[in-house]
Amino acid sequence: MFTAPKGIIKRSFYAILSSALLVVLWGLPSHFGYDPTCLLFRGTFDVACWTSDFQPKIRIFSTLGQPDWMAAYLAVLLPLIAALLINISSGGKLSLKNLFLSLKTTTF
Repeated sequence: MFTAPKGIIKRSFYAILSSALLVVLWGLPSHFGYDPTCLLFRGTFDVACWTSDFQPKIRIFSTLGQPDWMAAYLAVLLPLIAALLINISSGGKLSLKNLFLSLKTTTF
């Protein structure tokens, strides 16, 4: 049976959660009329660069291109986030066994 190097799973979880945080932080300002994508490509920090078909004030799509893809990505990560919060609040030490037990608890 294959065993992962020590700490790789913990680092992977934190990398996944860090990427989710970046996706949320990139997409959230567009709901309020300030889109970082327009700032990057046109130099204006607003949603004027998007056509009326996209409407980022109504449907946030961030870096994933589709609001449904962003919602699915974040929905898949919700049990992982909940499991990490439960695990950290219960003992502070992140062990693989406790993480999977709390993940099982949050998903079923």
